[in-house]
Amino acid sequence: MDTTLYCLLGHDGDLHITGNTTSFADFAAACGLNEPECEEAHFDLATRSLVMDRVTPAGAERVRAFVDGHVSSPERPVEFAVQGEMPEAVLTGPLVLDDRPSYLRACERIERAYTEACAASHDSCLASGCSAEGEVCLQPLLRAGAEYHVACAEAWARLFRSPAHRVDAWQH
Repeated sequence: MDTTLYCLLGHDGDLHITGNTTSFADFAAACGLNEPECEEAHFDLATRSLVMDRVTPAGAERVRAFVDGHVSSPERPVEFAVQGEMPEAVLTGPLVLDDRPSYLRACERIERAYTEACAASHDSCLASGCSAEGEVCLQPLLRAGAEYHVACAEAWARLFRSPAHRVDAWQH
């Protein structure tokens, strides 16, 4: 799983952060930016490593300020995650291997709850009806947006708050 937070600094000076992309080009396009005009950096949440891919000194300062304010200590990523800012796949990296399956199962229970609530409303969003019994439907998760990410982040935070559940890079 990709445990990377991607940082783009647009020509307008705005810093954009995501953990939900396959490339800087895709991320820039999703933000309505021209990728060659952007400054780029990334932070690996599993290893706590920051890489300045292509930044000016001023851009590096903006990225470092973000990292310092949001993911520099074990308490900060919890605060950031429970705002719904990090998708569940990114959050697996800082957990020890043994805890990752239980965290992902917690997210799956949350997904199923959204799917079941949608089905119970009898207002199917798909022409073919709701997803098959036992399957998770993406539409209720997309509609829930940040609320869904917050619910998964809260399940992650319950584990991550204890040093026993963190990878070595997050012990201090």
